[in-house]
Amino acid sequence: MRFFLLSSTWLCLAVTSSVANGRPVKGIVKDAQTGDSIPFANVMAYALPDSTLLGFAVTDDAGRFSLDVPKEGRLLLKVSCLSYKTAEIEIPTSHDSIHITMQPDTMVLKNVVVKGRMPGIKVRGDTIDYNFQKYTDGSEKVLKDILAKLPGMDVNEKGQVTANGEAVKKILVNGQDFFGDHSEQITNNLPSDYVDKIQLRKNYSEYSFVEGFKTRKATALNVDIDSLHRGNVTGNAELFGGYRDKYRGALNLFSFGDKVMWGVNAKLFNTGEEMMTLEDYIKLLGGVKDYAQAFGGANKIIDNGLSPVSYISNSINTYRRTNGVASANVAWNPNEHIKVNAYYLFNLERSNGLYDISRSYWGRSAVETMQQTTDTRRGFHHLGFNMKNSLAGNTAIDWKFMATSMPQKSQNRLGVYSWDEDADVWNFNNNLAFVKNWNNRNLLSVSSQLVYNNIYRTIDVFSANSQGQRTTLLDHHLTASWVHRLSKAWQFKMSTAWNIIRSTMSIHYWRGFEIPDSKDTETTRLYDYGLSIHKKKGLLRLDAGLDVAYLGQGHSADKVVVLPNASIELALSPINAVTLSYNSGYERDDSYFAHGTVLNDYRQMTVYDGKSDLLHRHHDFSFTTHYFSILSDFTCILNAGYSFTQRPYIFSYESNGNTTIASLMQSDRNQVIQHAYINIKKEFRFPIILTVKSTLVNSLYQTAYSQQISNNRHTQAEGVVSLTSKFKKSIINAEVGYRFCYQQNKLGLTSSFLNLMSYEAYVRPFLVKKNKWDVSLPLTYIHDQSGPQRFGYFDCGVQASYTKGRWSFFVDGKNLLHTRRFNRISVDANNDYTETIVESRLPGYIVIGMKKMF
Repeated sequence: MRFFLLSSTWLCLAVTSSVANGRPVKGIVKDAQTGDSIPFANVMAYALPDSTLLGFAVTDDAGRFSLDVPKEGRLLLKVSCLSYKTAEIEIPTSHDSIHITMQPDTMVLKNVVVKGRMPGIKVRGDTIDYNFQKYTDGSEKVLKDILAKLPGMDVNEKGQVTANGEAVKKILVNGQDFFGDHSEQITNNLPSDYVDKIQLRKNYSEYSFVEGFKTRKATALNVDIDSLHRGNVTGNAELFGGYRDKYRGALNLFSFGDKVMWGVNAKLFNTGEEMMTLEDYIKLLGGVKDYAQAFGGANKIIDNGLSPVSYISNSINTYRRTNGVASANVAWNPNEHIKVNAYYLFNLERSNGLYDISRSYWGRSAVETMQQTTDTRRGFHHLGFNMKNSLAGNTAIDWKFMATSMPQKSQNRLGVYSWDEDADVWNFNNNLAFVKNWNNRNLLSVSSQLVYNNIYRTIDVFSANSQGQRTTLLDHHLTASWVHRLSKAWQFKMSTAWNIIRSTMSIHYWRGFEIPDSKDTETTRLYDYGLSIHKKKGLLRLDAGLDVAYLGQGHSADKVVVLPNASIELALSPINAVTLSYNSGYERDDSYFAHGTVLNDYRQMTVYDGKSDLLHRHHDFSFTTHYFSILSDFTCILNAGYSFTQRPYIFSYESNGNTTIASLMQSDRNQVIQHAYINIKKEFRFPIILTVKSTLVNSLYQTAYSQQISNNRHTQAEGVVSLTSKFKKSIINAEVGYRFCYQQNKLGLTSSFLNLMSYEAYVRPFLVKKNKWDVSLPLTYIHDQSGPQRFGYFDCGVQASYTKGRWSFFVDGKNLLHTRRFNRISVDANNDYTETIVESRLPGYIVIGMKKMF
């Protein structure tokens, strides 16, 4: 915290003293002998006479550069570039456009060997063009394989992309929003040989006439399709089969025309890939959560906490799983004013789980052991529609609609308990936005969001009790904002918002309970007014403001709150920046508001004694930096943050047969989360790439059992370190790596610790002949340890392909040394007990198949 305050003070002073008034310095760099422009030259601006660094830029293809510096004072520009001597030029106050020449750096030798390095990226303002061929080796099958190798890019197993530590909001195809909020559909399915160009846009806007305001920073990726595949129906089909009755079949069809683009994807498999996870679902709904911000609107003060049901939790720890996935997308652009995008996504899963559990309750000396089995069927249907219409006079209307259905059925057995559980979830989102630009000086934005969420859940415990629970949520958010451009860099914004959230929970009992049916309703109202100032250009950039909000709730007194926010960015260049930010708001939690019951596994129900405030105040601090070095191929991304949220907690548990009575503390306690993420990639002059990724999360929270407060801590560190060879002229390369995960739970009530240590050391030799064949043979040693329980074993796999014309033949095998049972360990200490779980994972398999390109 002390570091944060000192850093904030320093940056604030720097903002007010150095860039209160700025001026642009523009120029061009040319070869002194030939007069040709010099691209990719580094231009550094220093203050005279103290040589303080003021700015940094990289020349574009035409040798031009532009940077912002303080208005007063002399400057010294230093220009450097490979094969040229460093040039220095002093600029008086009155100049703002200069011409710089550089002398070639030549040496007279008997034998001269010229070696050059093709630049991997080009920086043009807020756009980065990737020369992705520099980073690929021909083994890439789909788009995500290319993106994972680009500097600053990170792609997870689901195909979701981050750039410079920020989530990529959109992936455009030929400049069009083809896949909506499902960017993983294109990263997982678009063949790598379709890709012609890749661009990263740091400040993406839905409409060109809004770009000048840049009221919100959004990251988008544009993928251009090569001319061979434009306008034609292209795609592929694959079919695999093999050992242990494993199979995989898929069909992908695309057409990327100038006015109409469409895609159809279908896949059926039992080889273990996941369907929708909790992360995917939250990401999907988050796409509409920031809807107003995309058009310069106000932040949403209250996160309505749409709670997904338990079935969306990660199911990778099942030992048997069958999945079906289908999607359809269409983008229609009849003219330059209208863009229509529609998509449908379907997931189906049938999975079985087997878990050996060792559980220790508070206040008990004995350890309880049991086995749990699950049989679950899950479904997911998602329909989306988006229409953008640009009208005359720099005006636009944007409409987005989303509908989601999620059914689940499961059978569970834990020790002597057995129960069936059913859940159905419906979610509808309707969003409408209007934006108007007056003379590029004023921007008006009005947006409306209407959300309806319905969850119906039943639990039937054999020979015991049964109940059903329905939770509905209606959320209407209306916001308007006005942005005024004070100058090219500075903007002033006013905003107002009205938000009403209504939740209803009803409980119905039909066997075994003496508690009557119950129903409770809670309404939250918010009226908000905000002021903020933005500086979006120059070396130092600033966002600062505050919201004054009136909050009204049924379970607590009305109140007026002040919510400040601030962000300071030191933007040395689009590829080198440091950001420090703070924001505050409220989270809304429906879990505790009903004076009644909440379902949970074999215990059947929890009765909450008392009601609590649904709104929890939260504060977030974050520090982010990203740095590229084009010449040395070095990337570093660092993000660190600190947040705390005021939350009620359970004061005591009392068991009454199959019913648990839980008392809520009336006062709030802070839940603190500290996190850090680092991503380093370095390509050396000899063909070796070093990659380091690591995440650290430390959570401090309080619980109470038997009226005793417990100060707990959960710490988790995970990451990967790898070295990958990249010999261009060799068909043999290899990757050596180490993945790790360490968890520690400190239980304050007993001052005890629960630890988990897992790591994987692997070597993956791979042979590649571009556009012909590739073979990968990963060998892994896996180690899990928690207390006295320990697993350690070797494992191996194989991935191979051979391509001839439009046909490809594949071999795919995983966990080949464990074709019957594959165990991993997990731990949990977030409840009134601690438990160590031995999970049966998917056994090994090998499949052989073919793919046909259309």
